[in-house]
Amino acid sequence: MQEFKINSASVAHMATQVRVKQLATRDSQYKVLASIVETWEKNQADKSGEANYKEIIKDLKEYSTLSKSINDYFHEQKIPATDLGYPIKFNKTDLQLKMAYKYAKQQDDNLIAQIKNGHFYNNQYCYVDSTKLPVLQADNSDSY
Repeated sequence: MQEFKINSASVAHMATQVRVKQLATRDSQYKVLASIVETWEKNQADKSGEANYKEIIKDLKEYSTLSKSINDYFHEQKIPATDLGYPIKFNKTDLQLKMAYKYAKQQDDNLIAQIKNGHFYNNQYCYVDSTKLPVLQADNSDSY
């Protein structure tokens, strides 16, 4: 793994922000996974795997349609993205929902089992080994 040399205050600030975001993302993924598994286990007796799968597909399609409607509204109103308060060029949520919907449809009944195992989009696992994150290291002689 590549080590990063921190030799200025600006690099230290940037490295700190990156590390905080990495850890926050990892933590939120763990919480989402735990919530999905807990909800699945509560509803498992009430519904079959196929019923849950169909509900997930239906909800993803509904959210995707809603997100597209919001996109279309802003486009029709000719509201620039900078006026929305976000530094974005397009609605990334719409793109993510489309990807999630497409992935979920391809998985059929395996979707629930994969989610319970922490196996998400493109065979990527939710679990992140902290040793796999970039090593951020500063020389002790540097002062800021």
